[in-house]
Amino acid sequence: PGSLFFPQKPCPLGHEYHTVCCTTSGIMYSMEIIEEKDRPSAREPKEFDELGATVGLVLRLTKPIWSTGKVVVMNTGYCVLKAIQELLKRGVFAQAKIKKQKVYWPKYILGDEIVSHFEGKEVGSTDAQNITWEGQQLYLFAMKEPNDVNMIMSSYGSLAEVEHHTTRRRYENDRGVQTVKDFTYATVFSNHYRLSGFVEDHNNRRHRPVSIESTLASEKWEHQAFAYHLAVTEENTHLAYFHFVCGRNEKRRLSTLAFRKMLSHALIHNDYLDMEPRDQRQPVPDDTKRPRMGGSQAVNHVQAAPPNFTGRWMGHKWKDSKVEYLQRHCVGTVDGKRCNKKTRRYCVCSKTLFLCSDCFSDHVRTSILGERHT
Repeated sequence: PGSLFFPQKPCPLGHEYHTVCCTTSGIMYSMEIIEEKDRPSAREPKEFDELGATVGLVLRLTKPIWSTGKVVVMNTGYCVLKAIQELLKRGVFAQAKIKKQKVYWPKYILGDEIVSHFEGKEVGSTDAQNITWEGQQLYLFAMKEPNDVNMIMSSYGSLAEVEHHTTRRRYENDRGVQTVKDFTYATVFSNHYRLSGFVEDHNNRRHRPVSIESTLASEKWEHQAFAYHLAVTEENTHLAYFHFVCGRNEKRRLSTLAFRKMLSHALIHNDYLDMEPRDQRQPVPDDTKRPRMGGSQAVNHVQAAPPNFTGRWMGHKWKDSKVEYLQRHCVGTVDGKRCNKKTRRYCVCSKTLFLCSDCFSDHVRTSILGERHT
């Protein structure tokens, strides 16, 4: 896929994705990368593309929740009447905000007539219109704003007001007097203002406090795409921990950095890397369940630093040194040659194995694959 430039984004150069989030847990459960002209012509057309690009995209993204009766809240870019109709055929309700594109309204929407209908009405006034299209019943909701009329196309809803969801508008009326108006949202407008920002919230949490994409030095598109998916997975895991483990217990909640540390440790010491079935594994002695600080029989690969004022490992103790933070040369190899970068960290599997961060990653990978570190 081709790269796009968005100057308003934290990472301005990258790829664009269409995504869907759960409004109960906040978890992002569906995404699709934009390919457009960069999609190889030899590949088969995407599923449902015969119904139109936007309709096919909406159907592919919402496929996991078909036949559930759930509601999909979409922004103006997905306001296509046929998309809402196709979702209704598949047991999913939907709504999308209607926005005038330059001088044209979306197809079948008599926007100018609706605006005229609300002239002279109070701010917060709401009305609805039934639309029968290809044998299916759809609804057009409109609400008076100080300087505009807010319109939503939906396959569900009513004019009933949502209790406790009140709002306020401050504006200047026709006589130039500053006015304050309090009113309560109807169902579809309440859902729009409460739920339409979940994708943006997920993106904001993904970039806070340290974005994985921004710390990645590589500019190759496959690395950037991997960093995005990794960051989304991390945030989804964080949200799942909040929703399914912590619940309403605020004391059990962790900060992003604390959770990231816990998740990283769980990935490094991952039982699923052992391909042997759990019921066939040999019992592990108690003295090998954790990394051992002596010898070379540790089962895990974690970097550690030697005590201050010490040098090399003598086999049973650290050799004393006059230098507080003595650095050693990395024993890893790069392109067949010894790395020799200065480092203070060694792998706990062998206290003589001083490795820089790059060579340590290679060491962990080759150890997992069963290869011998050179």
